[in-house]
Amino acid sequence: MRTFTESTGKFGDRLAAARVREGLSIADLARKSGLGAPRVSKLENGYVPPSVDDVRRLVRALHCEADYLLATRPGLDDAHASQHLRHRARNKTLIQGA
Repeated sequence: MRTFTESTGKFGDRLAAARVREGLSIADLARKSGLGAPRVSKLENGYVPPSVDDVRRLVRALHCEADYLLATRPGLDDAHASQHLRHRARNKTLIQGA
């Protein structure tokens, strides 16, 4: 069984990775998600667990799956998630460029 720190740390690591892949600063993600920058920072650093509302806002802002951030889908490892996020970013660029 995962401890609070292990599960929130994994969430924070994945949140930071998704944010960086989107080219966002913590302040950018805060604005885009409607969360405060201190909240985003605490989530990334594993100081607080995410609420359902946090996850909902972050998924929309980062264009990723909740399963990735929460590490809940079996077989969705970091390599697969990275590929998924790159695919989403590429599709977003293609759509915006059209």
